[in-house]
Amino acid sequence: MSRENSGLAGKRILVTGAGRGLGRNYALHLAKAGADVAVTDINLHSYRDFQPEADDMKNDTVVGDIQDLGRAALGYEVDATDQDGMADVMESIRSEWGGIDVLVNNVGGGSYSAGADTLPSTLPISDLRENMERNFVTTVLACQLAIPLMEQGSSIINVGSQAGEAAVEPMFSAYGSAKAAVAHYSRFLANELGPRGIRVNVVAPGYIATGRLSTVFAEMGEERIHKNVALGRIGTPAECASVIEFLAGGASRYVTGQILVVDGGALNFATSRP
Repeated sequence: MSRENSGLAGKRILVTGAGRGLGRNYALHLAKAGADVAVTDINLHSYRDFQPEADDMKNDTVVGDIQDLGRAALGYEVDATDQDGMADVMESIRSEWGGIDVLVNNVGGGSYSAGADTLPSTLPISDLRENMERNFVTTVLACQLAIPLMEQGSSIINVGSQAGEAAVEPMFSAYGSAKAAVAHYSRFLANELGPRGIRVNVVAPGYIATGRLSTVFAEMGEERIHKNVALGRIGTPAECASVIEFLAGGASRYVTGQILVVDGGALNFATSRP
């Protein structure tokens, strides 16, 4: 997509969970498209835990990297499950920028008790609750708090997962169920906000090679993953970020209530077995 045609120049965007990984890539990609970007993370220095992520940093946090691109940036360290903390973030953005044009709800991730059986018939209920809180509740909370700062033409992009679209790995049942809830909530929200001219969509990444996941994929065996992807390879953060840009900009102005799966065709193999 041509950056001149993306319609993001001067837009005010909030990306949650952007201290590292896909969230950081989304924030930088959108800034390169001309947007001003605010970011949140429970730890804006979380990239330090993964050497490939640290090697890619140019500044102390992603805020500095955004500013290096010539765009305005705001950064907040906050637990996305903290309603008061997130409300303070939204109030700060309202005070600094007057509103939000695009919300990218990237906070999430799987969480499992060490050594626990995570199959759907046996997973600890505490793990299920934590995954729902981390992925689904945070999405609902951020949407509810951001909507009052949005006007006609705004866009909400919630981040799901291929695990929320098909039962590809039984061990991810808690995480996948939480992401499935994100997708269906987004459909409901799209129906509600459509008359107000606010669009709501979901990007559901598959196997994407972030600094952290590249190590995980190597342990799983990349060749095995490649065989389960129609395009025969693992995706890149930039390929996922370009879909975020599409849903944030004017080229998708008649797209809402949709789940765009960015997985290279992996879901075509959802019923296969090793």
